[in-house]
Amino acid sequence: MGGGGDTVLVSNAGTLTLAGNVTNSYRWSNRSLRLAGSGNGVISGIISDGVYVTSVTKSGTGTWTLSGANIFSGGITISTGMLMVGNNDAIPNGNNRGDMVVDGTLDIAGYLININGLSGRGIVDNTVGAGNITVGNNNASSTFGGVIKNTGGMLALTKTGTGTLTLSGNNTFTGDVTVPSGSLRITNSNALGAGTKTIWVCEGTSGNSQFHLDGGSGNITLPSSIAFYTSNQVSGTIFNDAGNNTINGTVNLWGGAATRFLFLMPEH
Repeated sequence: MGGGGDTVLVSNAGTLTLAGNVTNSYRWSNRSLRLAGSGNGVISGIISDGVYVTSVTKSGTGTWTLSGANIFSGGITISTGMLMVGNNDAIPNGNNRGDMVVDGTLDIAGYLININGLSGRGIVDNTVGAGNITVGNNNASSTFGGVIKNTGGMLALTKTGTGTLTLSGNNTFTGDVTVPSGSLRITNSNALGAGTKTIWVCEGTSGNSQFHLDGGSGNITLPSSIAFYTSNQVSGTIFNDAGNNTINGTVNLWGGAATRFLFLMPEH
């Protein structure tokens, strides 16, 4: 990518494949790689920064697949169409990496991916195999108002980092939810997905894992098919932030061999 503006790759028929690496060679400013068109595209090489930052934007009705172990530091925006993952390391994450905005569709495609912040009102899907999306690297906080689902296989969700992930959509994914650190906040009864599952809110290496119910827009009722395993002796595990909310599933006190205590502390 050189001077004169962003680079736009358009596939309107068949599949366009870029097997080589893609880098920002412009020496004076950031550049965006824009993936467009009604056809399909694959980038199997590594997308990276140059002197300045590279970001990726997906538009159009087609599907583009990122299958390289990418290292660019800008964010990813899916405006329309589908962006498919083809590698566990296709989405750069961690320190000095960007967040992800999903207003189109992100297909996990059975991979185990890590991202920083997740926002938007689109679809996060898994179409095949057992996928997992870990959100919150780089301690990012974010709100996702779209739908998390698995039209094929199974999709699980992990919240990591010290930030807060808020889920406000009517999700249907069937995998478990794990919160080893930071906070997971839900604002409706369907935010944790569908089916029988376990919500692990157990302090890991980072600790202080929390689960927050915010029924400010309507009371939340979680079914008996959702069980909780909890441990956090730092500042609390399950918080009722707003509304008259109900957990019908089992809450299991978890972690270590010592005696476990359930502390009930009203917030003022």
